[in-house]
Amino acid sequence: MLRKPLFLLLLAASIAFAQSFRFGVEGGLPLTNAFNTGGVYDFPASIGGVNAPFICSDCATGSSFYSSNTKRYAVGATAELDFPFHLAVKADVLYKRLGFGFDYIIAAPAGSTGGSTDTTATTANSWEIPLLAKYSVGKLGPLRPYVEGGIAFRTLQGVQQTTEQLCPSCDIPANQTQTTSPAELNHGFTQGFVAGAGLELRHLLAGVFGEIRYTHWTADAFSAQDGLLKSTRNQADLLVGVTF
Repeated sequence: MLRKPLFLLLLAASIAFAQSFRFGVEGGLPLTNAFNTGGVYDFPASIGGVNAPFICSDCATGSSFYSSNTKRYAVGATAELDFPFHLAVKADVLYKRLGFGFDYIIAAPAGSTGGSTDTTATTANSWEIPLLAKYSVGKLGPLRPYVEGGIAFRTLQGVQQTTEQLCPSCDIPANQTQTTSPAELNHGFTQGFVAGAGLELRHLLAGVFGEIRYTHWTADAFSAQDGLLKSTRNQADLLVGVTF
């Protein structure tokens, strides 16, 4: 019965002990790719696409490969609560647009007709929520160097995969399918650990900061069974922002 009043008392004491609350916007550039991708080329294949009923090793060769189509930007909001002794706690919400493609191409031998192409495009909205403890290590003129660390959560929303099958020389019409549960999707929700360092300039009620942040995710958001696609677990971002 006493837990709730005690929690509220501790929360009120923490807020009273804090010196200031600031919020703002931030954005930046992912320094690492969202996916590690690969391919397999020139293997014996069948005319007519992935599901063709026969293999003709003397007739055609195939290639299958993944490619990353992730947008190289991150945008979001940040909030920070300052405490004495150069300490602060902060929380961010960062948005990234993820994407990858998969191509399965059948090439007919020279001098013959045939061939087919299966093209897949997958997109997702990634929302990252880091919860960090921050410590200012001193001053460099007007700049305040700082280090930070904590945990992060990532959730994927709006996952969409579209596959188009084309075989002009086959008796197979063009076909397009869509799904929100692609086979490569492993974890729609992921946890991670965060460490970072940066510089901050504060003047009156405004502040400007820039930092490099490292995140290690504990699980793959996407991966393929053949090993040609895997989410990057070790992530680095360059971020800048303004707070008020």
